[in-house]
Amino acid sequence: MVKDIALFFDVDDTLYNQQEPLEKAFYTVFPSLSNIDINKLYIDRTKYSDEVFEKSCKGEITMEEMYIYRAYKAFLEQGVKISDEDALKFQYEYSKNQFNIHISKVIEQMLNYCYDKNIFMGIITNGLYEHQNNKIKNLGLYKWFLEENIFISKKVGFAKPDKCIFDIAKKVVNTDNIYYIGDSFKNDVEGAKKAGWKSIWLNKRKYNFESEFCPDFTVYNEEELFMLVKEIIKNASYK
Repeated sequence: MVKDIALFFDVDDTLYNQQEPLEKAFYTVFPSLSNIDINKLYIDRTKYSDEVFEKSCKGEITMEEMYIYRAYKAFLEQGVKISDEDALKFQYEYSKNQFNIHISKVIEQMLNYCYDKNIFMGIITNGLYEHQNNKIKNLGLYKWFLEENIFISKKVGFAKPDKCIFDIAKKVVNTDNIYYIGDSFKNDVEGAKKAGWKSIWLNKRKYNFESEFCPDFTVYNEEELFMLVKEIIKNASYK
């Protein structure tokens, strides 16, 4: 049993591949667009989503306005203008596809490994409570995570990278040796480091960021993440 360690995870594009439901939505809504780079579309949509997410949380813009903005700007990056109506259709299909998401075999093996080692595990994720909770259910994550150890920004009242959501989550653990694992540099790496946590950056998309903060570890795929987690647990067990 390893008691002096806690692992918290992001959900989107960390515990599952968020690009898959987006890709399906693209081919449903825009079947005639053959010159779009899907990977770039995903990256740009995430960038513009992060840009206005806080405004949507504060009620400065509506959720529909956020959906339209991030889709419109992401397509415009590749020289394509889409209508507000198509942007909302794109969001609808994307949301519908998230009922069919799944975790990979590697992530399943990693969570099983941590569970068998009796490692404390929690989740911190941004988004609307019902939307994120449905994802958590669809992914089957309640098999490994207790409900009281899951922190969803809309329910908590603070969103990453605000250190407050990390501070609230810290209250459920009895150690300062906390690792946060996520794909977003701004939300996950900077948020965790501001809170005094260790940060593991799952940089599957090969992002580049300049920041005063640095992750403690950077991995580029799920296999590397699993190997790192095993090494961290092994080292903690010898202390």
